[in-house]
Amino acid sequence: MGRIRIHRFNRAKIFQPFDALEGLRDALRAKEREMQEKKQWPPRYDEEQNARLDRTLASLRPGQPVCITFLWDGCLRQIRDTFKSVDTAYRSIVTGTHSIPCDAVLNIEMV
Repeated sequence: MGRIRIHRFNRAKIFQPFDALEGLRDALRAKEREMQEKKQWPPRYDEEQNARLDRTLASLRPGQPVCITFLWDGCLRQIRDTFKSVDTAYRSIVTGTHSIPCDAVLNIEMV
């Protein structure tokens, strides 16, 4: 009986990965990201928590070190920087190196 010869090039094609269910991996990654964001995102602040943030902002002085926790691109971020001012025109908190939208701020701590 004759023996079938498989060339190296053809043999490599046999072992190449393929996606049996097209798009499944991307859907699973998207769902995983969504689940992680839900864990990281705290619930919306109520009026008392908003008032606390407003009091903290009012008590800050330029040059004071702060630690700001905020949401950016779907991720929870935290920076330690020097407070400069509150930009009322753009509704943002300006630090030495950042400008953070007020709507994204979750917590401000004076360091």
